[in-house]
Amino acid sequence: MSLAEMVSTYGYAAIAIGTFLEGETVLILGGFAAYRGYLELPWVLVSAFIGTLLGDQLYFYIGRTKGHRFL
Repeated sequence: MSLAEMVSTYGYAAIAIGTFLEGETVLILGGFAAYRGYLELPWVLVSAFIGTLLGDQLYFYIGRTKGHRFL
């Protein structure tokens, strides 16, 4: 399997997971993949939005419930 096939197959899931964990760098790479024609830009934006939203909500919940003990 070539790199182009892997990006086309797993690109949206990788963007969602990457934005869940880190964010901006993965979104830039997803935009570049859309520019090169491996992915479609609207779906890149949707998967990045979902990953970012879920990550932010999880981190907020962890901070809200375990924040005082953690600090």
